[in-house]
Amino acid sequence: QYYEEHKSEILAKMKVDAVCEICQKVLRPSSLKLHIQSVHQKVKAKCPKCDKDVSLSNLTRHIKTVH
Repeated sequence: QYYEEHKSEILAKMKVDAVCEICQKVLRPSSLKLHIQSVHQKVKAKCPKCDKDVSLSNLTRHIKTVH
């Protein structure tokens, strides 16, 4: 009960209206698709600089830290 009320308050403050139906993580609507692909579907992307397979959610971090 408390959790649901707290989550509603957070959503109202953040103006976030996307919740992952799989894990109930609260996200910005623009992040929901990437979250589902990278966390739940384990979609990989190739780094354009070294061809290493990394998760979609870590691609930007990989490029910044490795290259």
